[in-house]
Amino acid sequence: MAGRASFTPTEDGYVKAMRLHASAHMRGAVGRRLAMLIVAASVVMSGAMLAIDRDLPGALAMLGSGLIGGTVGILAMFGLNRRFAVPILGRRLFRQDRTIRRRLDVAWDANGVDWRSESGGSHMTWDHYHAWTERNGMLLLYVNDRLFQHLPVRDLADGDDLAATVAASGLRRL
Repeated sequence: MAGRASFTPTEDGYVKAMRLHASAHMRGAVGRRLAMLIVAASVVMSGAMLAIDRDLPGALAMLGSGLIGGTVGILAMFGLNRRFAVPILGRRLFRQDRTIRRRLDVAWDANGVDWRSESGGSHMTWDHYHAWTERNGMLLLYVNDRLFQHLPVRDLADGDDLAATVAASGLRRL
């Protein structure tokens, strides 16, 4: 499982990678923390109402409405962020970074991945990556929770082989 490919990142591809990152981030620790926050806030408010009014049905109603309202609010906020804020940010970052707009030559094997462009290059072994994710033809290799390298595997001749190589590396999938 070794291969090589070349591609020139596009603005739309970068926005797609940013959207995938936002989705993976929300499904991970951030999503769990927000869910715990919603539950904790609902329980605290219901407990306060129960302590003040001694109204069990009212406290249960507050608990239910807090859980439902909080969940709907977070999902709406995430959807709006992914639909509007992430593309604006992605386009701005893509335009600011001249190095990301250059042709990239990528080679991978069981040991890691090589990145080369006219402005430089690097070799990263799989154990230097934190995690990876793939969806809708875009593969992200995470250096840490926030920093990733993206590859449009749908547009690469050996894109399926790359995904299989990353999966076989033992790297954690988000």
